[in-house]
Amino acid sequence: MERNSGPSGNHTIFRPEHLGEGGFLHAPIIFGPGINTQVTSYTDLLKSFASHGFVVVGANLLTGGPNAPNNRAAMLERRDWIIEQNSKAGSAYQGKIDVEHAVSMGYSVGGTAAVEIGGHEAVATVVSIHGHIVTAALHGPMLQTSGTQDTVGLPMQQKTYDMSQTQTFLATVMGADHGYITRDVGGVQRPAIVAWLRYWIYNDTGGKHYSTAMIA
Repeated sequence: MERNSGPSGNHTIFRPEHLGEGGFLHAPIIFGPGINTQVTSYTDLLKSFASHGFVVVGANLLTGGPNAPNNRAAMLERRDWIIEQNSKAGSAYQGKIDVEHAVSMGYSVGGTAAVEIGGHEAVATVVSIHGHIVTAALHGPMLQTSGTQDTVGLPMQQKTYDMSQTQTFLATVMGADHGYITRDVGGVQRPAIVAWLRYWIYNDTGGKHYSTAMIA
């Protein structure tokens, strides 16, 4: 975990200790936390993603509500920065980032902003965790997660699902509330998200059964 990194020093990065071994290219995950929540609150979850070879660039803090322009701007800054690092001379990430398979991801307001920035050509898939109502011109598949006890958020996620013009899977956990992902390293949502990422980014068919609805 690298604190105070990225543009303006207001990012936290979770990544494998050794980068680019054997020519491996690391897909970046641009992650937005919930409102007024430090990204380090999700350390165990984001380290789990990094253990699968991803470089997670987390916004330290998002302070706006759903669809706030400053949330989107913060996520855009992180997306553009990590992509630029791949070609920047002297960067620790030079030649080691898969700039064609980025992931836009976030929780709550971060999940909303993740959709908003997901139309970039580099973003291969979007993961919106307990997000809100949002639409964007996406070109890759989207995973939404929610819970039956997220009584405010689930109807919002349903509206996002209904408006989506790309392949979209809305996964709902029985009994899960809005804060479910923040406990127990993400609960059952974490392995499902990992499988989704490994399937769509690494073409790992071991995660195929989580994506059946998308490829049938």
